[in-house]
Amino acid sequence: MEKYRPMEAVFFDLDGTLVKIPIDYELMRNELKLIAKKYGLYSEFKPLFKEIKRLSSLHSEGDKFAKECLEVIKKYEIRGAEKAELLKGVKEILHYLKNKGIKIAIISNNSKDCIEKVLEVTGIKNLIDLVIGRNSIEDLKPNPLPIINALKILNVRKVIFVGDREEDKIAANKAGIEFIEANKINELLKYIQ
Repeated sequence: MEKYRPMEAVFFDLDGTLVKIPIDYELMRNELKLIAKKYGLYSEFKPLFKEIKRLSSLHSEGDKFAKECLEVIKKYEIRGAEKAELLKGVKEILHYLKNKGIKIAIISNNSKDCIEKVLEVTGIKNLIDLVIGRNSIEDLKPNPLPIINALKILNVRKVIFVGDREEDKIAANKAGIEFIEANKINELLKYIQ
């Protein structure tokens, strides 16, 4: 039996967990519909990434279609990132974790460029040890791969994932780490010794 291990890291989702990113989803979906139309496809793009994945599997140029869609999404994410706001108490929690020597990672389905812009705008970049964002539609949560990669990169085992969506919880469970809902973030403190 393994001896008690102190918490080594906390992994956070980004939008809805640490920050609010005001993304114009209606405008973005309208632009995505135009791309789909160009390929002879149609969708309301709800849920967003599942639909892109589904539609790309229906077309001989599916990879090209998916890439174009992801570029549009990234454009709207970055626009929103420029107006991102930290949620209440986030900066204090991040400082507390840092002062305890706990590593902090952000694992998000947002693009890495979006995440970096949010960190810059909100002034928390210096508190984050690792950022893992969306590379493709294949590596999105609930796929546990981004979490598993973060575990390896930071060389940690005792970790909690904090997120606001079911995909976050599923990914954490598949990766074998604890999960806390973002709306219960204060519970995080009882895990930290």
